[in-house]
Amino acid sequence: MLFLLTNDDGISAKGLMLLEARLRQDYEKKGRARIVTVAPQFPQSGASRALTVYRPLRCNEIEKDRFQIDGTPVDCVHFALKLLLKSEVTFLISGINNGPNLGDDIAYSGTVGAALEAARMGIPSLALSLVFDKKEIPDFSNAVEFGIKAAELMISNPPQKGVAISANIPQGKIKGIKITKPGRRIYSDRIEVRKDPFGKNYYWMAGDGTLSGVNDPGTDFEALNSNCISISPLDSNCFASYTELELWKNL
Repeated sequence: MLFLLTNDDGISAKGLMLLEARLRQDYEKKGRARIVTVAPQFPQSGASRALTVYRPLRCNEIEKDRFQIDGTPVDCVHFALKLLLKSEVTFLISGINNGPNLGDDIAYSGTVGAALEAARMGIPSLALSLVFDKKEIPDFSNAVEFGIKAAELMISNPPQKGVAISANIPQGKIKGIKITKPGRRIYSDRIEVRKDPFGKNYYWMAGDGTLSGVNDPGTDFEALNSNCISISPLDSNCFASYTELELWKNL
């Protein structure tokens, strides 16, 4: 078996390294699987499913079976599946993300974007995200344990073709697992204006990091608000079930 790992926080991110170390311990050292990590050289949060097309990319093997790409998470997926790996990939895990991917987050997330792209390419895929308050120190232990159990399930019973699983795992005591749909995220975004030493404006896309969303029944927010793990099946189909379009035929 061959397990492919990536993320959007960068190849040195704690969540990725903890999960990778545990998978190598449980699978690679016992001769059960080969673990290959192909991850961005630099943080790529918000990269979604972006591809780098207007500049060349660099790929470096910094350790055995650990590759860094100076591109996006989706670049990493393409490098791995089209160039680096000759064997069939059993599954891809993207993460563990240093923060939640809930509701509208999934449209922006490089973590989820990588999983969706791999699923589109026929690879069973899982995106893992740690949910914690920004005032807390992130503790990845729950997410790592869930990732190990999920790996076993992905081997024996992978998601249907084209579907990626997005799992959001809270810190603290887990009260269960719920199958959910993405809810509605409430953002407190702003554009922060600063001045450089030459008096010129520069800008940061900013927010206060508050985890806020509409707590509708059956959503990922409802699950996390009750300290349950949220499991959301996702695909790349952007088609909306909306039928009131007859007037558009007359344009």
